Amino acid sequence: MNERFLRACRRQPVDCTPVWIMRQAGRYLPEYRKVRAASDFLTMCKTPSLAAEVSLQPVDILGVDAAIIFSDILVIPEAMGMGLEMVEGQGPLLSPPIRKPGDISSLHAVDPEKDLRFLLDAIEGTKRGLNGKVPLIGFTGSPWTLASYMVEGRGTRDFATIKEMMIDEPSTLTLLLEKLTTAVRLSLEAQIGAGRMRSRSLTRGAGYSTPIITGNSPSTPCFPSSRRCSGGIPLSSSSPRGHTTRSRTWRASAQMWWGSTGWSI
Repeated sequence: MNERFLRACRRQPVDCTPVWIMRQAGRYLPEYRKVRAASDFLTMCKTPSLAAEVSLQPVDILGVDAAIIFSDILVIPEAMGMGLEMVEGQGPLLSPPIRKPGDISSLHAVDPEKDLRFLLDAIEGTKRGLNGKVPLIGFTGSPWTLASYMVEGRGTRDFATIKEMMIDEPSTLTLLLEKLTTAVRLSLEAQIGAGRMRSRSLTRGAGYSTPIITGNSPSTPCFPSSRRCSGGIPLSSSSPRGHTTRSRTWRASAQMWWGSTGWSI
């Protein structure tokens, strides 16, 4: 196996920087567009053979150092009972939006073996197709990112509604984040179990939340919930906290970010 990516994750010496790409299976590949022309996006996500096919394409075509499972972060809110629709030109729509505690209590607990079976089957199929060539990366949205979509009901540039909830109804937001933390953690554990793979939680919009309360301090609701998703998951025997890699958003200064890791080179 090409272990360049895994060695970098362990902060071990590598011969060169490993390369993988966000949205690695995507429209820039003619091979992907051919598959996409015959199926809508969610059908591709929920059809294990199609998800595995497009997950493998960049490895074979570009020679990247890791594969990324083809999926979408919003399959978790859908598994919790929300309606999910991908609208051409608008993006994802979630209904009905979460606005009050009663909306949260109606959300289902997620059983990945049942509710996300298509994702686990896609992981297993992709691993077979890779045949040990490169590692496979799984992912999920962080609780904050999923909450943003669920409260707003769609993608947004300003996160206005969830900001209002954070200020006016913090207990409601905390309740939602707690429920999502459990769902995200279960999804990560199931993905790792299905593929013996690396997995990551993606946070979008956290930079919009932090200035409201404490400047750049990682004490706002999005950070503790994200930490609880990964803490203790046995991704690496050398990582007692369950993770060996972290990503930095352009909104966080390198100094603050590196100081928060507690790592040394």
